[in-house]
Amino acid sequence: MSAKQTIDRAKDSGVSLGEDEARVALHPGNVPDHRAWLGIDFRDYPVAYFESIDQKVSSFAVSQVIDVESVDTVIGQPPEHVRTVKVTCRDTRLSGVFIAFMDDVISQLGEAGAVSVLTNSAASWRNLLRLAKQGLSDAAAAGLYGELMFLNELIFQSGPAYLETWQKDGQDIHDFIADDVRVEVKTSAFQNRQAVSIHGLKQLAAPESADLVLAVAEIEKHGNGETLDDVVDRILDQGTELGMMSEKLAAAGFVRGMTSADEEQRFTLRSWRYWEITGGLPVLNLEAVGAEVALAISDVRYSLNLSSLGESRETFDWSRFTSRGSG
Repeated sequence: MSAKQTIDRAKDSGVSLGEDEARVALHPGNVPDHRAWLGIDFRDYPVAYFESIDQKVSSFAVSQVIDVESVDTVIGQPPEHVRTVKVTCRDTRLSGVFIAFMDDVISQLGEAGAVSVLTNSAASWRNLLRLAKQGLSDAAAAGLYGELMFLNELIFQSGPAYLETWQKDGQDIHDFIADDVRVEVKTSAFQNRQAVSIHGLKQLAAPESADLVLAVAEIEKHGNGETLDDVVDRILDQGTELGMMSEKLAAAGFVRGMTSADEEQRFTLRSWRYWEITGGLPVLNLEAVGAEVALAISDVRYSLNLSSLGESRETFDWSRFTSRGSG
């Protein structure tokens, strides 16, 4: 059960904590001495209480959004006196991000105590909250949606270990890298299927040791679509490792929970088109311009007319990721 489901249960059938300080529900599955209660406080702020036994934490705040403090309280009937670490989100606009943070904390309980997990998490929360406050442009959100939809299908077809093929750091040239194939994912608006933006001379440069495929997701942006968080949840529901997924998302400028209540950045996938990128195609890459020109220019961006690539395919052979035991 997710932290969000526990908070929803607390709203419907939770128990009082303290003197009506909060209404909470016990999160299922925690080991003894590492229990967690989640819910809402008297101001309707999302809140979590983590059992801390004989440990206390010096109170601190994270980016003026999250408060962490030790609290001795009474939970339920018959009343149980419990020493806890209380974590509160003071900005309801970031409730989704807070809930995602609590999922991360809960996943680590048992391996370490609540005090240790929370204090060690504070620095990363500051960075992630900064990203969450910045948000993503519509173009960046649409691009990430295409990559996540490809990743979701890859994991469905091949298993959660293939998350590691999704490349997300500044040195990566292509979006997905396996032994025999690399895939560059682009997103086009369904109303304008004719072109995609290419960044740099290496993005459509086929490597010597693998095939390169250009995958174009045709999407629509509308209020009845799904959020990036919806797709991330589906990927995690397939058994994908939470820590690695969160790190890769952060590298893409996204924090889980950012779009959970967003009514603007919602998308629907309409179709996929795939092209094999081989020598001789009319694209700008290292082969086309030559080494001397490539060294002389930088920050190349251009719009590629997809019709110049010839006929596309509508399906992808997912076994190309597994043919030599990738992942």
